[in-house]
Amino acid sequence: MENLTQEDVTGMMAVLLETAKKTRESFKYSGDEKMTPMALIFAEQITMMMMTWKNNREKYVMAGAANAAARKAHAKSLSFVTDTRWVQSDKFCEYFKLPLPKKEGMDAFVDLYHRKLAEQGD
Repeated sequence: MENLTQEDVTGMMAVLLETAKKTRESFKYSGDEKMTPMALIFAEQITMMMMTWKNNREKYVMAGAANAAARKAHAKSLSFVTDTRWVQSDKFCEYFKLPLPKKEGMDAFVDLYHRKLAEQGD
């Protein structure tokens, strides 16, 4: 792994991004729970960590654990593969006559977003 170049890492990350996009596109918008986020640690050995969380606090704890594992392994790179699809909140809120979300209320907004999708049958 010591011979891994920046070009190798960049190429690997491009493949991960394309694979994640195709995986996510295969789910409906309401299928967020189907895509399991993961961390890939490229060190002497390649380690894949499956990551699950219920809220932002748990997400940051998981990311911190992956970061610590990568540092301990003297990793060449650490990559996260997660669901990156997001709603245009201004149009969503206008359509459903809702106030725009605030940063500190994002968990509640995500819950509301999923409820509205379920009501629409998606």
